[in-house]
Amino acid sequence: MTTEGVSERLAALTGKTIVSIRRLHYVYKGRIDFESGGIELVFSNGSAALFGVGPDGEALGLREAVWRDPFEEPLSTENREFIEKSGKWTAFDVSKEPQYAPLVGRAVLEVQRVVMPGGKITGAAISTSAGTVRVIIGADEVLVTVS
Repeated sequence: MTTEGVSERLAALTGKTIVSIRRLHYVYKGRIDFESGGIELVFSNGSAALFGVGPDGEALGLREAVWRDPFEEPLSTENREFIEKSGKWTAFDVSKEPQYAPLVGRAVLEVQRVVMPGGKITGAAISTSAGTVRVIIGADEVLVTVS
């Protein structure tokens, strides 16, 4: 995920209405790591914001696209063996889950950047009238909280 232009892309989220939310979690041998993973917001105008780790493992990465599973079916034998051995990222629609549902249908009122000394953006707080999604990068992980 690119970190270039993140500040401008974060600012451009203001005023957009959230219509769906997905979380990306790592799945290995049927176990899901719900502790960390990216978050995707899709807006009423068809645009999207996919938050993840930047290439340096410290900065916030932000793409203006929905996440696409590189391991969609049908899988090659090689890819199936890889997933069985190593696991894979999977998107989960969380739009109706209690902590996320109030945000759906709400406009983004404000986006605050989390900036480290030196100017590196390591997170963001996306606020709506129903709550705030905080995305923080820490040790090559995406940590998301909603309040």
